[in-house]
Amino acid sequence: MWALAVTRGACEFFVRDQLHCAGLSVFLPYTREKRVITVTPPRTTSTPRPRAQHVVSWINVALWPGYIFAQVRRSEDLNTLSSARGVSTLVKNGEGEPSTLTEQVMDILRKDCAPDGQVLKTSSLHGYKVGDLLRFVAKSNLAGHTGVVQSIEDNGDLRLLVDAQYKVTAHYSELTSAIG
Repeated sequence: MWALAVTRGACEFFVRDQLHCAGLSVFLPYTREKRVITVTPPRTTSTPRPRAQHVVSWINVALWPGYIFAQVRRSEDLNTLSSARGVSTLVKNGEGEPSTLTEQVMDILRKDCAPDGQVLKTSSLHGYKVGDLLRFVAKSNLAGHTGVVQSIEDNGDLRLLVDAQYKVTAHYSELTSAIG
């Protein structure tokens, strides 16, 4: 069975590594996100102002920030998980006991991920795939407009052709199926 732990802010990858070293199987789904950082070298009095440089880096971003899954086979594993540095608490049921997930549920969660947890680019984790017709939800700036998925980005964003003329990038939470 698997338990779900709540981590302290931005500690998911630290907790994953720590639990792995302790011998627990862990699952932390993540995406790779491209970041561009502008670096300006310091200016000296004898030289003209140096040009800013743009540095591109890729970072890992947890799919569900603040959560990590760990396989627990014995009560000692549960103690190891709950007492790990960076773990705030375990998700519990209504009776105050740690909630557990079956292997079948975990298989569904892991099906669109690489063995290390990286969400695959061709993932349909949110149910969308290339060619789907989607409608922007009310909270979106493009509410009411429809678009066809052209591609799925590494970070999970969708590239759409909107109203057959505009190309936009949108987060899956801004979209819903336009059919049915």
